[in-house]
Amino acid sequence: MVSVVVPYPAGGSLDGVMRIVADAASQATQRSFVVRNIGGGAATIGVQHVLRQPADGCTVLAGNLNTLVLAPAQIASAGYVPHDFQPVGLVGQTD
Repeated sequence: MVSVVVPYPAGGSLDGVMRIVADAASQATQRSFVVRNIGGGAATIGVQHVLRQPADGCTVLAGNLNTLVLAPAQIASAGYVPHDFQPVGLVGQTD
């Protein structure tokens, strides 16, 4: 099983998109991809959760500019910086 952590409450746009992506990934790989919403703390709680997981590919973060760049720049207690993460793919982009 792969946990896809969305660091925002359920029902938002990122949550909806990642549920579609998780379903498609499950069908394509025959593995279970499960979306977990871990919100709070301007998304830092969910991000910190991902950082504490083993680097075994079983937990991925659905991050965005706000999550990975702006929050740690604005919140001293965020506990992470953007280079703590390695991108594995691009799901979407807005202009």
